[in-house]
Amino acid sequence: MTKVYALHPDPSGAYVDAARAVEDVANPLYASSPRATLGEVIRESEHRGGNSSMVILDNSAAPATVVTVLSLVKLLWHGHRDRHPGGQTSAPITQEAAQAAVHIAALLVQLLSTSAVVKNPWPRGQATPSTPWPATAQQDPARTVPPEEPALRSGIAAL
Repeated sequence: MTKVYALHPDPSGAYVDAARAVEDVANPLYASSPRATLGEVIRESEHRGGNSSMVILDNSAAPATVVTVLSLVKLLWHGHRDRHPGGQTSAPITQEAAQAAVHIAALLVQLLSTSAVVKNPWPRGQATPSTPWPATAQQDPARTVPPEEPALRSGIAAL
């Protein structure tokens, strides 16, 4: 966050740090490679479909899908316009875009590094309000990223 709100801000550097922080927490959940980019995270999470859910219930009282989370990851990835300089859609990162990216990344890091997003312990549609939903990584053995993971600390520290 210091790059975006510094006396002499570095919007491009702030955006890179924001993307890397999300990669650090998303890779263990969604990617087969520990060095995957956001693009690979998006592809693999789309391929896996309903592998994860939110702990918030939707209007049918089932765990909400992660569509909104994935949309924010896509927004962060697509908005990183200077990652391929000279490309057809390449553009400098503005201060405002960098600030938005940092705050989107902070939200994503929070959601992905806590129990807000969990691996589905049962097929979608079988959860009911009376079904216990795992609240922490310790209660959910299927969750692969406990909060004490070093990658999570580095992702949060990058912001």
